[in-house]
Amino acid sequence: CVWSIGGVHTFCALPKSPSADEIYQIDSTNGSRKLITELSMLVKNLLLSNLEDYLLFIGTGDDKLYAIKIPD
Repeated sequence: CVWSIGGVHTFCALPKSPSADEIYQIDSTNGSRKLITELSMLVKNLLLSNLEDYLLFIGTGDDKLYAIKIPD
C-alpha cells in the first residue's frame, strides 16, 4: 500500500486470485474503497506520483515498471 500526501487516501494492491491483483483507493476518513483497476498480474513496490495522478508498480512476473492513471 501507499499513502497519499495528505494521508486521506491509501492505494493498495489486493489479491484477486493467486496470479492477479486488484488496486483499490481506500478513504481513511470513512473506510470506503473504490476499485481503480483489475490487473492480470501480481504487483510489488507500489508508488504514487508527486501529483498523485499515477500509480507506479513493478510486475512480479517480469520485474518491469508499470504505470496507471488514477481516474478523477
